[in-house]
Amino acid sequence: MEARADVAEKSRILRLVNGHGGSGTYTLVAPIAGRVTGATIQAGSPVDGTTAPYVIDAVDRYEVEAQLPERLVGTVHPGMSIRLGTLRGTVTAVGTTVDPATRSAMLKATLPAGSAVIAGRATSISVFGPAPAGAVSVPSSAVTNLDGNDIVFVSTANGFAPRKVASGGSNGGMTLLLSGIRPGERVVTVGTSALKALAQAR
Repeated sequence: MEARADVAEKSRILRLVNGHGGSGTYTLVAPIAGRVTGATIQAGSPVDGTTAPYVIDAVDRYEVEAQLPERLVGTVHPGMSIRLGTLRGTVTAVGTTVDPATRSAMLKATLPAGSAVIAGRATSISVFGPAPAGAVSVPSSAVTNLDGNDIVFVSTANGFAPRKVASGGSNGGMTLLLSGIRPGERVVTVGTSALKALAQAR
């Protein structure tokens, strides 16, 4: 009775893995469609549940692993958008433990397949969150440096005036200004070098 139960259980396991007792083989079924990019399994080696015998790249999406700087831990959350080149993805997980060697936490995100994505390549991504209240975005060409300060030239009734601003970073040709400019104000995006020279000459 016990022997029959043991045989029945082993037969059930073989069926789960598409195994064939007569030939001693079984079939691994991939959970996703894609391309096999790595294989750690070898004939005659044992297989356990702690390692992946094969690595498959999905044909329609990629998973990104990134190092999130310690200063951003707690401000980046799942659901935020990321960008790699022209591709946009979504943050899926953010670690809460900082690696003492890199002073960063692990961030994971998904990206759709595209020409900018190459499996295994080291790259950098941009993470997007809600802008602070009062922040505005201007073309990066509007921002210049005068006497060690970031400034933009703002249109006034008498011409143009330099305005000191605080930059929150740039991406895709646009710069986020945290202070110094109000929504709706007109800024100079072409000819800032000439205006800068005039301002320095005064």
